[in-house]
Amino acid sequence: MGIVDKIKKMQEEGKSEEEIANNLAKSKVSKEEISDALAQARIKHVVSQENEEMQQSMMERAQEDANTQLSSQEAPYPSDQTQTDAEY
Repeated sequence: MGIVDKIKKMQEEGKSEEEIANNLAKSKVSKEEISDALAQARIKHVVSQENEEMQQSMMERAQEDANTQLSSQEAPYPSDQTQTDAEY
């Protein structure tokens, strides 16, 4: 398991970056590697969030398009049961 994966796992466990850095340092990971891995983990997290938001937006847009198509397919004329002014 790579350092970034270890960081992700510890983040999922609710550990702070300080706790994560201390745990990695105890495992004899250099400060530079810890810093780089934390930066990579932050970037991956942001990209992941943006991807989820984009997917959600695309799903909402697709639903809106489907609703628009359904409403445009409805009959433009009143049904046979509707009385016109001439029938009164």
